[in-house]
Formats: sequence, C-alpha cells, structure tokens
Amino acid sequence: MYLKDWRYYRENWKPQRLKNRGPPAGLLISRLDDALLRLDKLRHRSTSQLLLYANLLRQCGNQRALDHGRRVHAHIVSRRLARNALLGELVFQMYARCRCFDTAIALFDAMPDRRPFCWNVLMKEFLAADRPRDTLELYRRMSVENTQPSACGFMWAIVACGRIKDLAQGRSIHYRVATGRGINSSIQSALVTMYAQCGRIDLAMAAFDDNRELGTAPWNAIMSALAGAGHHRRAIELFFQMEQHQCSDRSCAIALGACAAAGHLRGGIQIHDKIQSEIHGTRVLVLNALISMYVRCGKLDEALRVFADMPHRNVVSWTSMIAAVAQSGHYSFAVKLFDGMIAEGINPNEKTYASVVSAIAHLGRDAILDRGRKIHSQITASGIDADPIVQNSLINMYARSGLLAEAREVFDSILENSKTVVSFTTMIAAYAHNGHPRQALEIFREMTARGVAPNEITFATVLAACVAIGDLASGAWIHERMIESGLDSSDPFAYNSLVDMYAKCGDLGFAARVFETMKTKDLVAWTTIIAANVQSGNNRAALDLYDRMLQSGIHPDIATLSTLLVACANLGDLAMGEKIHRQALRSKLEQDAHFQNALAAMYAKCGSLEKATRLYRRCRGSDVATWTSMLAAHSQQGLASVALELYAEMESEGVRPNEVTFIPVLISCSQAGLVAEGREFFHSITSDYGSQPSAEHFGCMVDVLGRAGKLRDAEELLDSMPFYPDEIAWQSLLSSCKLHTDAEIGTRAAECLLELDPESTSQFVALSQIYAAAGRNSDIDEIKRELALRRQIEVHRTTGELANWE
Repeated sequence: MYLKDWRYYRENWKPQRLKNRGPPAGLLISRLDDALLRLDKLRHRSTSQLLLYANLLRQCGNQRALDHGRRVHAHIVSRRLARNALLGELVFQMYARCRCFDTAIALFDAMPDRRPFCWNVLMKEFLAADRPRDTLELYRRMSVENTQPSACGFMWAIVACGRIKDLAQGRSIHYRVATGRGINSSIQSALVTMYAQCGRIDLAMAAFDDNRELGTAPWNAIMSALAGAGHHRRAIELFFQMEQHQCSDRSCAIALGACAAAGHLRGGIQIHDKIQSEIHGTRVLVLNALISMYVRCGKLDEALRVFADMPHRNVVSWTSMIAAVAQSGHYSFAVKLFDGMIAEGINPNEKTYASVVSAIAHLGRDAILDRGRKIHSQITASGIDADPIVQNSLINMYARSGLLAEAREVFDSILENSKTVVSFTTMIAAYAHNGHPRQALEIFREMTARGVAPNEITFATVLAACVAIGDLASGAWIHERMIESGLDSSDPFAYNSLVDMYAKCGDLGFAARVFETMKTKDLVAWTTIIAANVQSGNNRAALDLYDRMLQSGIHPDIATLSTLLVACANLGDLAMGEKIHRQALRSKLEQDAHFQNALAAMYAKCGSLEKATRLYRRCRGSDVATWTSMLAAHSQQGLASVALELYAEMESEGVRPNEVTFIPVLISCSQAGLVAEGREFFHSITSDYGSQPSAEHFGCMVDVLGRAGKLRDAEELLDSMPFYPDEIAWQSLLSSCKLHTDAEIGTRAAECLLELDPESTSQFVALSQIYAAAGRNSDIDEIKRELALRRQIEVHRTTGELANWE
C-alpha cells in the first residue's frame, strides 16, 4: 500500500511505531549508515521503506542535522523517489527545520500543488529563525496566488505582526479572519499577544472579551499580556475568574509569575492553596513557578519546602533553587544542592553552572582552587564552556580570589565575535578590583576598538581604575566615550562615578561642572560632590551644597551626614555639627556606629570634650579614627594624662593604632614630661606595629626629649633620622634650647634652620634670646649686625637697586 496521503501518514505513524510495524523503532540518525543499508534491502516503494525515509527525515529536521538530511535526500533521489509527494514534502520540511531556507524555498517553489501545510511549515520556521518579515511576505504571497490561509497560517501571520509591532497589518488580518472563517482559540490567543506587543492592551482585552469561552489558550495569552505590561494584579484577578476546567498548568505558572513580579505573596499563597488539591499541584511546571514566586517574595524557607516535597525535579527545579540559595548568601548550601542534583542524575545546564560557580566565588580562595577548578573541568567536559554566561561567571570567580591569569585565560578563550559588554566589563572589574588599573584601562580600550558598546557599569568600573592611578587624562577620554555612546547626564550611576573621578584626580572645578549638568541628581550624586569638596578642603562649600540638597527635596542618609560631620570638624563649626546631629535624630539614624564615630570625632575636634567622651563611651566598637580624634582633642586641651589613659583603653579594646594615632600620644608625653614612655611609644611604632616613623613622629619625639632638657639626645635623634630633618623638627629643638638656655646646640639648630630657609629671621630672634639668657652680649651684637644687613638688602631689593649692590 502506498502512503500517498499526508493525513494518513500523520494519523497512522504513531500507532504503527507502537505496534512495531516496519523497521524497528528507535533507529536514530546516529546509525545513518545502517539505516541507509537497510533501505537498500527493503522492497522498492514498500510501506516500510517509505516509513523509514519519513522517520529519518523527521529526525534530521527535529535535530537540525542538515548534513545527515542531505544524505537521506540524496539517497531518495538515487532511488528515483524524488517525485513522491509525501517524501517531497518531508524533504522540504527537513530543510526548513534545519534553517536551510534557500533549498527549502527552491523545493517549495517547485511543488506543483502547495498545500496549506507547506505554507504553514515555512511561515513557522521563519518565525523560529527570527525572520517575521519573511513570514508576512509569505502571507502576502498567498493572497497574490489566491491561496486561502489555514487557521495556522493566519495565526503565524498574526504572531509575525506582533514581533515587528505592525499594528495596521495585524488589525487587517484580524478583520479578515473575523469576517471570514472565524476565530478559534489559537487565533484569539495570537491576537491578544499581538495587540499587547504593539502596546495596545485595550485592544488585547477587547479581543479576549469577544469570546471567553474558546478555551484555556486565550486566558493564558491575556494573563501573559497583562503581566508583561506591568498589570500583574489584573492578571492575577483573571486567573481567579477562570473556571476550573479552563485552568491549565501554564495558567497556574503565569499567575504565579505575576505574583512574583508584583511581590504579591498573599496572591501566591492563595494560588498555592487553590492548586494543592488539584492535579496541577503535582506538575513540575507549576511547582517550579511556585518556587520562583516564594523566592522572589523573600520566602526562601517556603520555596525549599515546596522543592523538598516535589515528587519529580527537573533541571529547572534544581537550577531555580541553587540560584535562589546562592543569591540569599547561603553559598555552601548552594554547592550542596548542586551535589544533590548530580547525585539524582540530573545534568546541569548553563544557568546551573553559572549559579554554582557564582556561589563558589564567595567561598574563598581555597574553595575556588579546589572545587571551582573541578567544576570548571566539568563544564569543559560537558561542552558548554563556550556559553557567555558560564564564561563570565568563571572570570568573576577567578578574579575574586586574585587568580587573574586564570580569569584572563577564560576571557581569551571567548571567541572574538562572542565577547559581549558583560564579558569585557567582568574582565575590566577583575583587573580594577585586584590592583591592576592600567590593565583594566587596556581592556577598555580593546573593547572600544572592537566596537563593543560599554554600558553604565563598564564606565563606572573603568573610571574607578582611573581614580586608582590618578589618571585624569584617561578619565577625560572616557568621559568623551560616554558622550559618544549616548549615555547622557540623566544616568546618575555613571555620572556619579565621573564626578568622583574628576574630584579625586584633582579637578574639583570640572567635577562641579559635571555635577551641575546632571539632569537627575539623586542622593548618591549629592553625597559624591559633598565628599569631593570635603576631601579637597572646601569644607564650607560642602555645607552650602548640603543646604541646596535639602532645598531640592533630597533627604540625607548616614553616608551624607557622616561626611558633613567631617567638614564641621575641619572648620571647628560646632553649631553646624549640632544641627546635623539633630537631623540624624529626626531621621532615626543616630544609632549607626559609623555615624556615632564621626559625631564623637566632630565634638572632640570642636572642643566639646564632654559630649565627645559621652558619645565615645556609648559607642562600643569605635574605630581607630574615632579613638585618634579623641586622643588629639584631649592632647590639644592639655589633658595629657587623660589622653594617655584613653590610649591604654584603646589597646585593651583590641583597636590597632595607626601612624596618626601616635602623634597625639607623643604630644601628650611631651606635655607631661614622660620621656621614658615617649621613647617606648616611639619604638613601638616599628617593633609592635611594623611601621616606620615619619618626619612628624621624629619631630614629636624631638619635642619630648627637648622639653625634658635632653637636648643632646634630641640633636642625636635628628642626626640619625633616615631623611633630612624639616624646619619643624629644628624649630622644636631651637625652642627647647631657648627653654633650657643651651646656646651651643641652639646655635647649631639655628644654622640648620638658616640653610633650610635663608630668608627667615625667626631663628635669629630665638637665638638672641638664648644668648641674652646666657649673658653672651657679644654674640647678641653680632646677631644685630646680621639682622641690620638683611634689612638693608631687603630695602634695596624692594626699590630695584639690588643690581648695583656690591
């Protein structure tokens, strides 16, 4: 019996396979040579032969195995079966599904009788290949050839209109169907989706309301359309209006997706309760959507409970749960879930690997070196190591542990035409965050040279690299690229980074200009420009900006207020500092530890030691900056003993002092005449904390020794400095010589000061006072002559007669 009729083949194929008629079922294209050999042995034009050809062509099309399909086609031609109508259509369908459209269209055009099925196949495959305009061209060609489209033909044409947002053509097809063959469930669903894609939810609702009884598909379409347009609660309401017989697994999944997007936990729980007693409550599609809803609504425990009770879990179930657990910060548990997935025999996909790699990236260097590399090997073995999402997650994982060579190796393995903005940005961040800003800039330049458009995250990351090396020129060049890319000042994220770059690279004026041009000034923008002014010493300007910020309706946060307290401390503006304190109390922000530290430091620097001490006593966990501010405030007020008690308390609290901390400590020792303690603190900078004393530390220690009368020790300390002493150190020694009337050392100190600043006369004044106290009148006369000579020289310089001076 010949299989001349396509409908007969379609209706009888599955039963025949189940009854094992003809060739054995399961003969795959991987055994194509055996299949072709079997075909040679079968009786010519037998049912078994035709069924085997049909099976092979169908599998080649489904698996898009074009080379295999061509071999089968060639075999058909060699057996003189090319004119067989059924095989001709199957060959055409195979080429279309393999996206070999040139050959498919040639076969299509050669068909003597093109049935609607053939038109539908080509229209559908054009849509699958993202060629909706070609689908519509076929629809128009049907009209030219007086071929009436089938219901599927109309449906595919409507889908194509939605893809390209051709509302006029879509409405024309709608009218033709409505006045002609009528609208079925599939066409109604396509119309609803098309109108929604064209931005006409009103028309989508009208198309749905025309006939709500056509089945489940239109309900699903309108719920998807409403959810896609942001009308999540309306989509949920429609779900509860559905009759029980209309509700499908997809209906439940769409409604749960709308609950997740809207954060509508109550609606999600109601849907959960509704489906628990129904068959939908055991379907993987619905349970996966339920997990996603609970995760996005912040109920991870409920999501885990649903996951644990699932009778069957697929790769989507596992991947959703691994990603959710990792995003919630439970990285080790995410890796354990991944192990459970492997144990159940479920093969991970690209999203699974990306999620577990991201989790491992947060577990530290040891985990990355061990487990991370093992999973990288599994990814390579699975053949999905070329997936961009997986590659980017691997780059990030290696970068987080400082393994830049491995990160760069993954980056370089990405095909040049496959490197996306995410790939480049991830690599730029890897270099920038690991102390290699110049390499980050090189990657950015390579990115722009290859024509890959940066996004706001790319710009912010590479601008941070410019800040790290103070590269103002590169920062300005990146600014030009931002303008060229069309990223205007309405994007606060990138432009906040730009303001920060200009300020930290020393061009506060241009930072202010960029800030003023920003169309959207959010809290981060105001805080950035305020901090830039404080860091540049423009404290009063920072306070003025704060007033402007309040006038614009932006309320400060902890970062803003803490920065402003630094400005108040630098200015000694206690009144403004108290005003900011009251603002924090009104905003209920005063309990923040960082703010309390800044507040205590402000009160201390403004001389309000009582308030500063009270705050600092209340604020446990004060950082070293706060302790240092408290020490400095007490030493400036001459409360040396209190300052040293605070230092001892700081050490007992386990707070490690920094280089700045030792300056008020040494000043306090000087004030109290504690030479031994001063020497101990000075030596502990190196012996206990591994730092090298600075010029300021040496100057403080010279003052400790000098005030105590140990002038020779002070002079020897200056001579032993690893760098040449500055004016402050010698001036300190000279003042101590004046205090203790040591003319010999005082003379040498004055001579050194004269070498550093030949035009200064202050050392002569101090030295004359030392000589007067020592009764060395002849030396005083010599100093007076020297000063008179200097005044005479200065007169000639100012009157322009220095050129004639001999």
